[in-house]
Amino acid sequence: MASIMTQPAKFTFDLDLAKSTRTSKLMEQRDIDLLISQAKEQGYAEGLAAGQTSIESQTNQQIAAAAEQVAAQGQQFLNALDNAQAHHLTTATTLAASVGKKLATHLMDKFPLDEIDALLKDCRAPRCALQRPIVRPREANRRAICPSSRI
Repeated sequence: MASIMTQPAKFTFDLDLAKSTRTSKLMEQRDIDLLISQAKEQGYAEGLAAGQTSIESQTNQQIAAAAEQVAAQGQQFLNALDNAQAHHLTTATTLAASVGKKLATHLMDKFPLDEIDALLKDCRAPRCALQRPIVRPREANRRAICPSSRI
């Protein structure tokens, strides 16, 4: 901050240095007022900077706490979603097994040879090439299922 104080008197040959223009040996009132206003401005600027730093710090702490809370709630939501998906998968599997069992029972009652033939064709498919299932039908159904087999 620029210091604006009264300028000392310039030396000229007609100037009497022994003669003082001051009435007291203390600083003049306008110099004191100037120093006080400068100190007030400096104190205000320092206080403002400290206040802003404090507010920024508090705000950053609040933002961090809120972010942690959002992350925790997000994790709880994902856990609940995983649990719901597992529950629905179990329910759907149980329902599909029940429907399949009822459908298979019905189809076996109505078309037993067709179902057994489809099962054997499935077993002979390339995906089951490594597995060797052994199916032994009753003697009465053996020739109807696989007329060319060596069962």
